Amino acid sequence: IYENSAVYNGETSIITINSKVVLDRVVLRFQENEEYLMRLEKLINPLLDDDDLTALTYIFSEIMEKNIKTMQESWPFVKPVNKKNVKDYYEIVKHPMDLETMTNKIKMRKYHSREAFAYDMELIYNNSRLFNGEPEVNEFTMKAKRLLEVLHTHLGQYQDH
Repeated sequence: IYENSAVYNGETSIITINSKVVLDRVVLRFQENEEYLMRLEKLINPLLDDDDLTALTYIFSEIMEKNIKTMQESWPFVKPVNKKNVKDYYEIVKHPMDLETMTNKIKMRKYHSREAFAYDMELIYNNSRLFNGEPEVNEFTMKAKRLLEVLHTHLGQYQDH
């Protein structure tokens, strides 16, 4: 407003002078509240947070909730394998992993790196290969492979964090 008034009304116009006063007050108020506004902006967008773990947790949560769990292929891996229904699973698979466990680890901020997060998804895939067979011969392993591919695709979109 100030710049337009200066161009069209002149520097000495009362409108230009008053718009300069308003502009100066707005700038002053922003400066007074800059710290509060920065905290507010970080709450709205956790990727701006100075704490890398906060940004990573946000990224992992977004990928899990919006990209992985929404896939049709995710259903066999949503919950831990039921010991009663699959009696020998825990004899064969020594390090079980599932999406519910991963989600809980995200919420508890247990993942401190992209590699740790990807490792657990790879564990789901490798456990399925171990118990069910290779993806070429088993539909569950094929689904786990697809989850892993989607994870790597979406992690790649956040290279800056």
